[in-house]
Amino acid sequence: MNSKEPMKNNNRLSALLVILALGYVVACTPMRFSEFSGRNRSWPVASGAMAEKQFAVPVYRGWPERPYHVTGSIRFEDPQKYWDDGIIKMAASMAKGRGGDAIVMRYGSEYGVGMITGAIGDPKVMSMNQITALVIKWKSQSEIASEEASVDRLVDPKNGS
Repeated sequence: MNSKEPMKNNNRLSALLVILALGYVVACTPMRFSEFSGRNRSWPVASGAMAEKQFAVPVYRGWPERPYHVTGSIRFEDPQKYWDDGIIKMAASMAKGRGGDAIVMRYGSEYGVGMITGAIGDPKVMSMNQITALVIKWKSQSEIASEEASVDRLVDPKNGS
């Protein structure tokens, strides 16, 4: 046995440990997706919005500027974990994989899918520091036109006849 053989075995063992560690990290993703199952409704929109566009889908820190549906939410398993660019990148990629067009970041008392606040008075929410990302899908022009026509009929019933 030559002196290089123990070194080869150590390198193989190190490589195997790295592969196992990577497999564990990939298999045990810290992100959890929850599908939205509520009624279709009009979600808040802003007159203008800022979005970070360097991720798989745009990341909004406030309400987007155009109509959308909420398809679900993504949360990180550790509610105390700061969402750095790596975690946001994972969330944006997960949203894209679930058919989302963008994500909207929700903080603390805005947790969940409530129109204004979702955590206040909710005993299931353990942490007011929880950050979630709403996964959204843009409404089509035909959906927007249909909703506008419905509103017009409510405001002026003669338009619907």
